Amino acid sequence: MTGLRQSNKGFTLVELVVVMTLVSVLAAVTTMSLIKWQRYSKYQTQQENAEILYMAARNKIAQLRADNALTEFIDRYYPENNLKNHIYKNNSDKSKVIYYAYCWDTDYASYKNNMDFSSGANKSGKAFIFELVDEYIRDAKILKNHICIMFNKNGDIYAIYISDSCKLGKDSKLIADSIKPEKLYDNCVGAYLSEQASK
Repeated sequence: MTGLRQSNKGFTLVELVVVMTLVSVLAAVTTMSLIKWQRYSKYQTQQENAEILYMAARNKIAQLRADNALTEFIDRYYPENNLKNHIYKNNSDKSKVIYYAYCWDTDYASYKNNMDFSSGANKSGKAFIFELVDEYIRDAKILKNHICIMFNKNGDIYAIYISDSCKLGKDSKLIADSIKPEKLYDNCVGAYLSEQASK
């Protein structure tokens, strides 16, 4: 009577190499997809944040207009002798000159702690932004970002940019490249452009 033969054969080296290669390719594809999804998710969040800031700014401006206090509000942070330092786009018609205000991610904590913005670079821009939108923002985390707002003396908001990593000031190349959505996406910068911005 012949007993059953027990097979000791395992995987060959070639089979193991093929399996390891397939696993590596699948892992790489999955990782790349995850990174792209995270970037897209972050970009979409910042797009939503930019729109929230825009609506908050519009609400505050509407309130100031109703109280006949808009000119006084803008002049408090941007008096005529200071405005020339904050021009983004000049125009012979003063009502069409576009000014900018920006703040950085750490400025909101200073604002809430009543720190004095009366000295230092961009002192008026920081206070202007927070006084403009803070009252209408429920999630304060939105204001712990780099923010840039473009506006005119009539209180028209042209654009709002927001990012948690890119510092957005007048000289930011991202602002100059804002008409190229891929630049904003690559840097996860949220942007809300008003109808005036396209005119």
